[in-house]
Amino acid sequence: MLGEDYFADPSEILLASVLEKKVTVEERRILLHQIAERFGTQYRFALYSASDLAGYPLLQKYHKGGVDYHMQMPLVFAQSRINLNISLRSIHSGIPLRVLDIMACGGFVLTNRQPEIDEFFKENAEYVCYDSAEECMDKIDHYLRYEDKRKCIAQAGQKAVRERFGYRQGLTGLFELKEDEYL
Repeated sequence: MLGEDYFADPSEILLASVLEKKVTVEERRILLHQIAERFGTQYRFALYSASDLAGYPLLQKYHKGGVDYHMQMPLVFAQSRINLNISLRSIHSGIPLRVLDIMACGGFVLTNRQPEIDEFFKENAEYVCYDSAEECMDKIDHYLRYEDKRKCIAQAGQKAVRERFGYRQGLTGLFELKEDEYL
């Protein structure tokens, strides 16, 4: 139930959703193009995506196609030096599942800022985030040069996910009742 004071027109909600997705797609392409230009020849840059990259020849050069979520993606996350998460603009809160997936596989994650991530993880110790394309590029450069630091963060992130989001923790939390919940 949205409440009596909620007066958004459904067409406005749909329009906002479509625009947020379109903006995200363009931001991703621009950022990935910048990364490919700056790091593509120096490092083994690879782009795994099911997206259509027609009209983006530089990105097509590094495009490896989509990967199976259950069988191949964990290997990609674990073997990549840097895994980039760029959340949809329409996702205003929460921890992106991709961030948890990357960390659970022992991958280093660089993500755009989502405030809730800090509620469960330590920034620059278990994951790394950025607030702008320029900061993202600087952090990619930094963590590609400091491999030990990057590996340490990836290992700490994996440990944190296992400790805080494992089945035991989830089931314990699910069945745990507080005194005030009995009323």
